[in-house]
Amino acid sequence: MILQYFSQCLFTYFRDVNRNKFTGLWSNYLNRVVFNRNQDIRRIDSLYNKHFRIAYNVYTPKFDVKNGKPDSETYEGYYLNTFIDKYKLTTNLIFANNSWGLPDPVTNTWNGIVGVVGYDQAEFGVGYISYTFQRESFTPYSTHLGVEASVWVSKYPGKRSPVDNIVKVFDRYTWFALLGSIVLTSFALLGIVNTLRSLGFKQPDNILVLLTPIAILNAEPMPEWFLFSRTRVYSGSIFMLTYALFSTLVVFAFSSNLRAILLSPSYEVPIDTSRQIAENKMYTAVNPGAAWHYKYLLTSSDPYRVRMMERPLFIKDQEERCTVAPQRKDTVCLGDKENVLNYVKNNPIFPKNQPFFYFSKEKIRPYFYSWVVQKNLFWREHINQHILICHQGLQ
Repeated sequence: MILQYFSQCLFTYFRDVNRNKFTGLWSNYLNRVVFNRNQDIRRIDSLYNKHFRIAYNVYTPKFDVKNGKPDSETYEGYYLNTFIDKYKLTTNLIFANNSWGLPDPVTNTWNGIVGVVGYDQAEFGVGYISYTFQRESFTPYSTHLGVEASVWVSKYPGKRSPVDNIVKVFDRYTWFALLGSIVLTSFALLGIVNTLRSLGFKQPDNILVLLTPIAILNAEPMPEWFLFSRTRVYSGSIFMLTYALFSTLVVFAFSSNLRAILLSPSYEVPIDTSRQIAENKMYTAVNPGAAWHYKYLLTSSDPYRVRMMERPLFIKDQEERCTVAPQRKDTVCLGDKENVLNYVKNNPIFPKNQPFFYFSKEKIRPYFYSWVVQKNLFWREHINQHILICHQGLQ
């Protein structure tokens, strides 16, 4: 009994590099601390079995809560649950009302999930929290979970009408010029023919004269109205020759453009860039108020993005903005691809097994997103290590 008592007195508490607390004894022979290998590291004094307060925002499919626990079917939920299971933690989930965090301009106090963590109401916060300089200066981030960027969401290109093979050979200005030249040529020929008829020369019917420019455009032979036995009416002949040359160029251009259209894909051109949106004079659905969308685009160095803000469509509700507005061919919205696809997946009005929306190749304001942790939190290093391990496991 006496030996057992003195042996216990000789042992003291030591911590390893991970600050796990163990009972140990200093060995002069080994010149180091000797630990009892039979100790269970999953006890109160170690990293395990701790209680954590975790602030969160719901942002599917990145993070969600089901039955009071993080949803492992979401990206961040899987990372968080494996962390909780690894260290046998008990948790208290604190909902941050889907507010990510902004400083009050008057009091400079933070709201949202950043404020909850920064003011020591939670150890760390999760739920698609983007990196900003202001937030980082108030409370630190963990290792980034991923890179995200907004894209232009538009109606998926459908098949083009066969009429487009003819109509879109020229733009509307070329078509107007072509029709105008036919009308003017017809009336000019009519004036020349009627003048010759009044001078006693035999001339064709007026209806035939009016239809002649269309016939020449269709590669019909030149008429011989202005050639007589002893003389030629040069004004009419030169006029017809000029029009015939013009018609030849038009036919060549028409044939070339028609061939290019017939060899191109039979689907409409997808919306991939800000330039297409601006040139097509499409409406842009953006979030009003304090959201970054409108101000960011309006002050952009890209002139096409600035032009887009001449036709903004302000819609506050995110699901309506990203799923209802792009159903119109003349409207696009700025949204997150995974978020929009999640809305489509859970909405029965959208057809299954076929694309409904098109996501542009152009990316708008790429950024990192991650978790926020308390300043000087000892667990930050372990959280970062766990995230990196999860990254490797999911690659």
